[in-house]
Amino acid sequence: MNNRKIKIYGIRWLIQAAEKAGWTIGGYKLAYEISGDIGLLALNITMLIAATATSGLLNASNINFNWNIISNSVKLRVISFLFFICAWQFEELIFILCGGVFSGFYVGSFWPAFYKLQHQSDMNFKLWNCFEKASGIILIMAAAFFVEWLGSGLLLILSLSFLLFALIIISREEDIISDGKETRAKNHLRWVDTFQYPAILAFLEGFLNNSVSISRLVIILTGTIAISDQPEIISLGGIIAISTLIGAAVPGILERIIEDRFLVNIGLIITFISALMLLFESTWFFGIVMITGGTAVLFPILKKEVEWGFEKLNLEGCPREYSRNQGRLFSNPILAVAWIVDGTIFSTFIVIGLATILIVFVWMNRPVWVEDEVEHNEN
Repeated sequence: MNNRKIKIYGIRWLIQAAEKAGWTIGGYKLAYEISGDIGLLALNITMLIAATATSGLLNASNINFNWNIISNSVKLRVISFLFFICAWQFEELIFILCGGVFSGFYVGSFWPAFYKLQHQSDMNFKLWNCFEKASGIILIMAAAFFVEWLGSGLLLILSLSFLLFALIIISREEDIISDGKETRAKNHLRWVDTFQYPAILAFLEGFLNNSVSISRLVIILTGTIAISDQPEIISLGGIIAISTLIGAAVPGILERIIEDRFLVNIGLIITFISALMLLFESTWFFGIVMITGGTAVLFPILKKEVEWGFEKLNLEGCPREYSRNQGRLFSNPILAVAWIVDGTIFSTFIVIGLATILIVFVWMNRPVWVEDEVEHNEN
């Protein structure tokens, strides 16, 4: 691994550490402490509105996804965490929502640029994804114990320090990306294109992943299901860590013995069975853990397929991230209404189960050219 790739891994690790501590644990815990389950859902939807709008604007423009985009996105995350610190001090939901908006600006701009960076640096996406999950296990558990013992404020301050350190490195290492002459997009994702196969698949993937993530947060933090005698935030950290471990291990094992064309079907089967397990309290824990394994099997393969599908449609920019954010955003109000009306695991099961069935249906009815894409992936 050359120095460029090592620096990219290091910078992403710092940003990920801030994300796990200040957003996944600190931000959502703070939102729940201030406004309960409504605070959780409100934080998620404000973030997703901003993320979808940002990725949509970037997708519609001819902007070059260079290192400056990443640097500016991290600065937006810094502003978000400053709002969270204000929320910690004043206990007002408005600061949480403002933090959510700026985190959405970060999400909508960071990931398109970061994926472009990976492509320019010839990074192995599956290897990076494994590293991301492995480091996430340690970070999420450390954040959960930290916030329980020392509180949200200190955790947010620590998260800020990670981001500031990342910005210092970015400012000194701008040469790790060489944009060269960027190929401008000939076409951008339009409304009619959202009904094309790759856009639908990315939409449903975002819908499912966000539904799983928010269901896990709401059910654990509200105490709907108690996993252990530990505080809810420790249980949440433990579930996310175990899920992440499964998500890293299952694809790594299966891809060694199963070809991609069959691996997708295995991932769909795991995801579908796991979704069914979410219906019962006795199996909910195993279902929420294993569904992460199923979606982790699907993620790298579907990402490549969606990106290649957009290439065949002559669509560039960041159509995958835009479509995916649309799906994430669409899932929130559906899940929120289901949760407010019912308030049990059944409400989250319905949303996650629906998303799983739709993904299976779309995959089973995929266009003929997908077979060519599988051969393209294997080559």
